[in-house]
Formats: sequence, structure tokens, C-alpha cells
Amino acid sequence: MSELRPFNEVKLQWLRLLSQDKGLSARAVQVGLYLVMVRYNVRQKLAKTAHSVIADDLGICTKTVQRSIKELHGKWFLIEPGKNTSTPTTYQISPASHVEAHNLREEQEAGKTDKIVHLRGASRGQKCLQRRTNVSSVSGQKRPPNIENPKLRKDQRTATDFPDGGQSALALEHAPSGGSIFEREWDDRLRARGLPPLHECMSEQVHEGRRGYWLPGKWPGPKGSTLEQNQISIVVQMAGPFEKREGRCRAI
Repeated sequence: MSELRPFNEVKLQWLRLLSQDKGLSARAVQVGLYLVMVRYNVRQKLAKTAHSVIADDLGICTKTVQRSIKELHGKWFLIEPGKNTSTPTTYQISPASHVEAHNLREEQEAGKTDKIVHLRGASRGQKCLQRRTNVSSVSGQKRPPNIENPKLRKDQRTATDFPDGGQSALALEHAPSGGSIFEREWDDRLRARGLPPLHECMSEQVHEGRRGYWLPGKWPGPKGSTLEQNQISIVVQMAGPFEKREGRCRAI
């Protein structure tokens, strides 16, 4: 047998064996666990307490403590009783139970030899790869030219080329019709310039299940601003084909 381990190293195994002892009553097991887990002094290698203290801590009477001590005496503890219930009694772990706990610890470790992970090797620290990432001295990234994104939303496209006015830089957005607040605001701006409302000079188109008009913004710019003037000019140019077909929309 290998050298006997200190009790502190086999304490868990000892407690396991104590709790599995079918020859002890439940109260005796409770008292034994209390003595080791609460009262045991590792340096002195003993527990020292009076029966009355155990009874108060566990909520039992001193007679029950005395009966439990008798069950634990010999196999689990070597006991030196005090003069009375108020005088401390000394409890030492019995050599037989200490050896039994030691053997259990050895059996447990023998079955885990193939699973032991050694945290430190011959050289300390972490082993890092020797290669490093080559960082270019030229800033920026090399990538192919940005081809037109096929996922570009339809409502983010720009206005079509106009033969007379050139290409507009304003993006077209789908403004719902059917008397929406957007349509009413656009109609008010057009009437203020002597132009007919949208439904008289533009054709409705369905987008995402809703009917509406493709306009240079869902909402016209501030009144009297350059943005508003440009937007209305675009509306007039977009209404050109409709004007020729219906003869209703006039230029500014």
C-alpha cells in the first residue's frame, strides 16, 4: 500500500463511506457529518465539542447525541468523553476508517489514469504558431470593382434619363395613392403651381402590393426651396408621355 494520505485529502471519500454505512442510523450519520464538516480541526487532527453544543446546533436532545456517539465509536471515531454533557468531548478519526477512505481514493484515481490532463509540460506558457500575417504597407483593400448589386431595392433606383433635362440625381420612391397623406401633399404643391393633381398627369403603378406613383421622394421638399422646384420639374418631365397621351399636364 502507498503512503497513507492526510485525512484532509481523503475527507470526501470518508464522508461518502460514512453516509453509505447501512449499520448506522440516520441520526448517527448526521452527527458524524457534523463533527467532520463543522467541528473538525485539520491542524489538531481532531474535533472537540460538548454534547450540549451538538444538540443545540442540530436541534436534537443530548440523549439522542449520546446514542449516536455510541454508534460512531470504534469504527468511525476514537472518542474521549468529557466529564458531563457540558464538557467538550474529543473525537479523532479512527485509523481503520482513514485507511478505508485512502483505499477508495486510490481506486478512484487508478480508474482515471487515462483521463488525467497535465496542465504544465516541460516548458511553461502557450505554444504559439511561428508564422505571422503579412501586413501590406499599402492602405486599403484589394477587391474587384463593385458591380451593380442585384439586391438593390426597386424603390432605391434613380430617375430615368430625360432627353431634355438630363439625368436626375434624386432617387425615385413609391408614394402610395388612394388619397394617402403623401398624395395629398404632392397634389397641394402641384396645384400651387397651377398643375393638375397626380392622378391626372401620372399613371399609377403597383409596388409591393400597393398602388401608387414613382416620385422623386415620398414627401416634397420645403415650400419654396430648390429641392421642391427640382422635384416638381422631375414630375413634369416624367409626366411627359402621359401628357402626350392625355393632353392634361402642362410645363411650368
